[in-house]
Amino acid sequence: MGAVTADVSRSDPEAGRVVMRRLMWHLNDESGGIGWGAPEAMGDIMARHRGLAGAYASILICYIDPRGNYLDHPGLQAGVLWAVGRLARAWPDLVQSAADLIRPFLNDPAVKVRGMAVWAALPLNDTHLTACMRALRNDPAEFELYEDHHLVHRRISELVQGLFSSVLIR
Repeated sequence: MGAVTADVSRSDPEAGRVVMRRLMWHLNDESGGIGWGAPEAMGDIMARHRGLAGAYASILICYIDPRGNYLDHPGLQAGVLWAVGRLARAWPDLVQSAADLIRPFLNDPAVKVRGMAVWAALPLNDTHLTACMRALRNDPAEFELYEDHHLVHRRISELVQGLFSSVLIR
């Protein structure tokens, strides 16, 4: 969905905005739905189209902000965190403001939420997040992650240890 929407948006920007608004609608209580997959689709679209990312990144971030349109379902939170991580790998400047909002999710009891928080935090290079992740160096929990066009299983400890070995923090 991300590739197609980004491609169409290059020739018809309004078409991309319509898709983004529909995805946002599915995350709205008034829609009557729950919006499964909507955050992930938004993140993938924005990672592929800078213009849409510039327009909608702050809306994506507000879904993990308790003062914003906070989504309280762990499955949706994991989706938003994945989307933030996907966007951070393409346009880190647009999601740097999410660093403080990601921090509480690093201690979430739900493994998928905690794992996605680590994955989202990695490209942000935020010193406070890095310090918080130090406590997860021995977290053996494994979660499922869509990464590089594959569904993979990752251990939280391996992601965190990879961060520390890459920045030589021991």
